[in-house]
Amino acid sequence: MNELEPDPKVFVFNLPVWFIAKSSGGKDGEEVSVTDPDIGILVAHNQRGEKCWALFTDEDLAGRWAKAIGILDPILVKVRTEGDFWHLLVEAEFLGHTRIVFDPQKESMAIESHSITEVRNSLRKNKQA
Repeated sequence: MNELEPDPKVFVFNLPVWFIAKSSGGKDGEEVSVTDPDIGILVAHNQRGEKCWALFTDEDLAGRWAKAIGILDPILVKVRTEGDFWHLLVEAEFLGHTRIVFDPQKESMAIESHSITEVRNSLRKNKQA
């Protein structure tokens, strides 16, 4: 493989990312934190039908996706730091989710999902490097 060709097994993204909260405890999107209890998160499904936490690399895309699936006033939560992202992954695993998907294109069929454990391991390796 040419050094400049992208590796199809590697997915790179930059923070911030956004997710869509199901409830906000009366807070608006700017006041909601990844660490708030019971905020809930909308899920997408991958090709195998597995539930995946939907994350977005663009706030506008998150809002458009929410409206496309019928959420008229979505609560978009910004994940600003690596620490917040780590907490989100840990919380997802605690709730029994095993996969995340970035920027789903359709209501229910994500292009590709990623193992939460693998993403956490990658973050850990990057911190140690």
